[in-house]
Amino acid sequence: MLTILISLLLPFLISALIPKRRKVKADRVGGDPGLFGFMTLPAKLRFLLHGRSLVYNRYNSSLKDHNYYLQTTLVDRLVLAPKYLAELRDADPALLNTSVASVENTLGEFSGIDVILKDRQTHDLCRGKLTRSLLLMIPVLARKLQALLNHKLEHCTADGPVSYTAYELIESLNNLTSSLTLVGPELTKKTEWSEPFLDVLPAIQAVILSLAPLPHLLRNIISPILPATRRLRNLHTKLRAVLFPKNKEPLWQSSESPTFLQFFVESSKTKTVDKEEIVAKVCVLITNMVILHLLLELTHLLTTSTTNALYSLCSNPSYVPALRAELISALESTNGVFTFETLKALRKMDSFIKESQRWTPPSFLTFNRTVMRDIPLSDGTILPAGQFISMPGGPMTRDPLFYNSPDPNEFDGYRFYNKTSAPHQNRNQNQNQANTSSSETENELSGIEPGNLQWGVGKLTCPGRWYASAVMKLMVALVLREFEVRFPEGQTDREGETTLDTFIHPSETQRLVFRRLG
Repeated sequence: MLTILISLLLPFLISALIPKRRKVKADRVGGDPGLFGFMTLPAKLRFLLHGRSLVYNRYNSSLKDHNYYLQTTLVDRLVLAPKYLAELRDADPALLNTSVASVENTLGEFSGIDVILKDRQTHDLCRGKLTRSLLLMIPVLARKLQALLNHKLEHCTADGPVSYTAYELIESLNNLTSSLTLVGPELTKKTEWSEPFLDVLPAIQAVILSLAPLPHLLRNIISPILPATRRLRNLHTKLRAVLFPKNKEPLWQSSESPTFLQFFVESSKTKTVDKEEIVAKVCVLITNMVILHLLLELTHLLTTSTTNALYSLCSNPSYVPALRAELISALESTNGVFTFETLKALRKMDSFIKESQRWTPPSFLTFNRTVMRDIPLSDGTILPAGQFISMPGGPMTRDPLFYNSPDPNEFDGYRFYNKTSAPHQNRNQNQNQANTSSSETENELSGIEPGNLQWGVGKLTCPGRWYASAVMKLMVALVLREFEVRFPEGQTDREGETTLDTFIHPSETQRLVFRRLG
């Protein structure tokens, strides 16, 4: 018994002897891990229960402009006041690194997410080839998504509306979109691909949740024998077999539309393709595209933001006629076919989804970075190397400093359609100019206005946001073109949200009533 007790306490004791990084002079909000970290687990539990209210209450207090430490589920982070954003937004990745932060915040060395540190291949392909391929991809995605939508709502008619769980519907559309983007239509239909594809995210989550309560040294001991780790290794083996079959051409090579697997192989710097590395990167992409934000800065956005956009349509039905008229007009100009140009023409929908995202942000802590070298700030504060930092992106979306007209506490679906209603900050100073086309403005769904940190900011903006924006608009447009959608009788607003770590999830049980338009 004593031996077991010592073995359990030893990692904590060793961790206590390891020199701690220097600290910024700042308050502590929430649970305190304590001098030797013995109270880390209670602090994590407190954050799980009250983290969102802790962040919002602090922001709405007189201490809004003061930094503070906050123990979250996986990391003890320094939450910086928004006043520092201007001087940090364009910091070089050698000083502030989002990939290192993502790995730290997902136990990447155990979950496999650390493959993103190997190079910038995935990042560059998202920003480059994936974005340029939208012209070819959108018509294919639209046809496949329309077919799935018709199948899911096959019993829905003009005279016979049906009730369906909104989150489940959007999640299935998002899963299909992700699979088509990764491997194309032919392989998407194969169960030997679809089964491991759908199991990657739960497997990675199982690894993270199993190891999250443990100190780092104990994670190293437990991880190799963890059932979740074996499950993830087995998935890698299955995916390699289906993506790179022996003695025959992979189905993704002959896809009717561009695929990410093609991008990976074409961009390989050597003739010999590292199949293990590509499989590992595919697992990261699956995780990103399925959640669009749970792990990296892209993907919990797709399912969450699209589901919330449907809820916002039901809460604000007066917008539907204008949005549908805009959609019909855009489709007429492209001969009734969904194209990239169709989606670009949906400026009112851009604004509506963007406002819905502001109203119900997918995360309340954003701008997640790891400090790589000491950074002196203008007021004398020094951010020490190794420190994980964040900003309170959730409450910033309701701050009059960033959204002063109309009232930030009022939902205005045309907030970003009306340029006069955009944030009052100097646009030439605040608009992100790095790696964006000259036609992009902060008022587009993929744009970044001063109070919006959900896409990232500065040099480290989300490289897949053009893709994500197009897919969100496509899913909403497909529903809007074919169906009338509303809350069940007697309901006027969405069911309550839930939080997991720093992420805000729409209700997964909320049902909506769909009626096919005549």
